[in-house]
Amino acid sequence: MAKRPYRPEGERARHEYVLTPAGRDLRTVMVALMDWGDAHRPGQDGPPMSLRHRDCGAEIHAHLTCSAGHEIDPTTRAELVALPGAKLAG
Repeated sequence: MAKRPYRPEGERARHEYVLTPAGRDLRTVMVALMDWGDAHRPGQDGPPMSLRHRDCGAEIHAHLTCSAGHEIDPTTRAELVALPGAKLAG
């Protein structure tokens, strides 16, 4: 979060809190955690909340895709590849 000053016309200066780019990027993680909770810990009456697209009303869910645009489902094979920034033991 970042603090940003603003002043409504005719009023004193105030501050508002806005998401930083890092905070906005965390949205995908939060949606994925919500999906996981809804699937594995929904409660007696089902999931407590539903995240919906304001324009059409459809539910929003997290999905994995590769950089070529292919959707990755739970049965898709993936591999973890070490990059130059990796610190390997040995």
